[in-house]
Amino acid sequence: MPSAHTDGVARCALQVVILSRGAHLLEYGLDEVYSYSRHFHVERANGLAEVLQRVISPHHAEAHTKLHTEPEADGSPSSNSVPVPDAGATVVYVHAHWGASPWSHAPAEPLQEPPHPPSNFSWDGVPLINSVTMAQLRQRLPSRKLIFVDPTRAISMRSDCRMDPLHVNPEIYLASTWRMVQNALTGT
Repeated sequence: MPSAHTDGVARCALQVVILSRGAHLLEYGLDEVYSYSRHFHVERANGLAEVLQRVISPHHAEAHTKLHTEPEADGSPSSNSVPVPDAGATVVYVHAHWGASPWSHAPAEPLQEPPHPPSNFSWDGVPLINSVTMAQLRQRLPSRKLIFVDPTRAISMRSDCRMDPLHVNPEIYLASTWRMVQNALTGT
């Protein structure tokens, strides 16, 4: 699948962008995470929406391409020209899930109800991040180009098959989250 340039501007015609904010909250500044500053998370979500607007908006990508398509020193066309997306990309935002406590490596029956996020590692802040991100993306991106997939209930009910409290074995993702993404994209 084509990738985006590191400055967030589309380098080629993307059809689908699948992303999540993740649950490694301690990588943010501790003050922001522990205070659960709504403003901090709104700003992060706005930055994400700004980048995504460039990725999914064909006319914006075209304008950016024209700015960055300068001829080579000998006057020949630039080899760095960027193809312009013709219809824009669909963005799939996958809600971040939180860790489980207790957890185990061994397979077991799923829980009957998902537990509330534990406070370890500030995972109880994940629902706020998901809701703020969803709200900001809904405000700034066209709804026809935006899909939300929420595996948090399904994954939080699986405290088993984990490599550690947060990271679930890939088979669980393939059987749950990836299937949810596929269904969302195909409309089933």
